[in-house]
Order: sequence, then structure tokens, then C-alpha cells
Amino acid sequence: METREIYFRAYHKIQKEWWYFTLSELIEGGNKLEIIKNSDNLIHRTEFTGFKDKNGKDIYEGDILFEKGDANITKKKYLNQKFIIKWNYQHGHFYGESCNEIYRSSLFLPHTQLYCEIIGNIYIKKK
Repeated sequence: METREIYFRAYHKIQKEWWYFTLSELIEGGNKLEIIKNSDNLIHRTEFTGFKDKNGKDIYEGDILFEKGDANITKKKYLNQKFIIKWNYQHGHFYGESCNEIYRSSLFLPHTQLYCEIIGNIYIKKK
């Protein structure tokens, strides 16, 4: 039986870029593992959800997604939603929590490939 690879990323605060690595790389060890484990410069370690946005970009925990919605089939209060991707420890899955204070909803992640776009993340502020 083939297992799926689990991907992670961590932000390097000096180099100001995301570093990507797999669980296999962490288990196998080597130079990359030592750098990841011993670097105080690597912050915001997050996991890949297994889903992509409508542009084909990998969605990670902490990403902010924008869903415009379709005015022809969606009620107005559901249009133009932003969601933060989080892990639900109780149910063991990723979900999108709405940023809308008036209407709270959660995002069904499998539909992100059709309707959602990554617009940032909760860790790195856009200038």
C-alpha cells in the first residue's frame, strides 16, 4: 500500500521566505533535519492541507482564502468571504473559518479548487 507524503513549510525570518520539507525528510534525518530542528530563524511551521486553490497553489494551515461566490446561485451574505485555514483537533481535519463577523460559516475545503484563491496568510503581513 502506498502512503501519501505529508508536506510542511516554515518561514525563515532572516531570509524572508518559506522553506518546504516533507515528513520523510524529517524522519530520515540528515543535514536538512538538523537545520530545521536547530534554527531559531524558522518560525510558523504549518502543514499542507492536501488541497489546492483555483490557481493550483497548495493550501497550508494559516493561509487566508478569498471566495467571491456566484451571485446567480449564492445568497448575498455568502458572497466575498475570507477564510482562515485551521486544524480542528476534535474532528481531525482542516477547515476554513470565516473572517466575517456578521455571518460565521466554515469552508468545505474540497470546493477550494473551484472557487477560492489564496490571498495571504496569518503569519506574514503584506505591505
